[in-house]
Amino acid sequence: MEAYRSYEQTYRISTPLQKLILWTPFLIVFFSLLFWSFSITRPLFRWMLLENRPVEMLTFVSLLSAGILGLKLAWWTKNNGRGIIIVIFYLLFSAGLLFVSMEEVSWGQWLFGFETPSSIKSVNW
Repeated sequence: MEAYRSYEQTYRISTPLQKLILWTPFLIVFFSLLFWSFSITRPLFRWMLLENRPVEMLTFVSLLSAGILGLKLAWWTKNNGRGIIIVIFYLLFSAGLLFVSMEEVSWGQWLFGFETPSSIKSVNW
């Protein structure tokens, strides 16, 4: 319990939020396995995993948000006189998150309704 108070003061995160952050991955895995185990919910579970469905969209939003927050963190780190190596790491890591988030939604092709150019389609797997 002392650790929760320490983190609450250091990071300004309330104890209930800390517990939520800690337990959320376990709950997601538990409920996913539960949905997968019952034949009545299995079609819904499979549907959720398809392209452009809830799991992919949540992944996209999470990665995009993390990339943007990482850029803000890099900016804050630079302005507070931290080492250049740390700033570069945050920038590269955030750029990677943004790259992966855009790859997750095929660079917005279905969002904006444009097709892959034929010259790229011929070499695309």
